[in-house]
Amino acid sequence: MIDDDKWHFVSGVLDRMKIQKYRYYNAIEPLLIPIDSPLVEPFFLQQDLLLDSLSFLVEDYGNHINWFVHECRFGRDAKEAGCKGNMKLIDSHDRLRWLIELDYGENDD
Repeated sequence: MIDDDKWHFVSGVLDRMKIQKYRYYNAIEPLLIPIDSPLVEPFFLQQDLLLDSLSFLVEDYGNHINWFVHECRFGRDAKEAGCKGNMKLIDSHDRLRWLIELDYGENDD
């Protein structure tokens, strides 16, 4: 189980990351800066380092936080995940926590 204080911290960071990511995209889009430009690379590097740190903090062995940010776009493009017979739409931080904690049970064996 993830400690409530740790999860509150992770959730707050994810909220701030989401705001910054969309501010950044809104700033570079009108300038027609390609997404693979060296001007954009440091942003993505810092984001990935932060995601790795958050995953380490809550022992996210399945890399679900990274998946939630990149594939689900912070829950805006929610996808189902879980295990056979226990799938949920991962559209919020609470559902993301559920998914990470689901892996804890599988790693206890």
